[in-house]
Amino acid sequence: MGLKPPGRVIATVIIAVACTLMGILGLFDRLNYVASTNFDLLAATANNEIWTLGFIAVSVFVWCSVILHQWQQKAMQAAVVILAPWSLYNLLWGLTTDHPVSLAAPILAAVLAVIAHSLAVAWAPEDTHYDTGR
Repeated sequence: MGLKPPGRVIATVIIAVACTLMGILGLFDRLNYVASTNFDLLAATANNEIWTLGFIAVSVFVWCSVILHQWQQKAMQAAVVILAPWSLYNLLWGLTTDHPVSLAAPILAAVLAVIAHSLAVAWAPEDTHYDTGR
């Protein structure tokens, strides 16, 4: 059951491309909203430059895992660690802006975080999966 190795590799490449694109968007200051919100701390956290560095670092890590055929599980865990919080902060920011904004990017990032988590489980060594004893 689960994705066979070629499917896992293709899905891992998709996560790598997504993280790369997020890093590139961050370099051009297009990663976050420009609309103001009533919650300054939320905007400051969601609009921090550290997200760009994080996406670039995770992108490099995921691409290395694809090319070197190692560390896939750890790379997918790192992708979850960057995608899920960014999605949450930007979703909250988008919901609290002064005027309506598109929530497509944070929702897509949340979906990618779920896919990355599923891939982390799929890439786990067989002896680490939970066994019900049946």
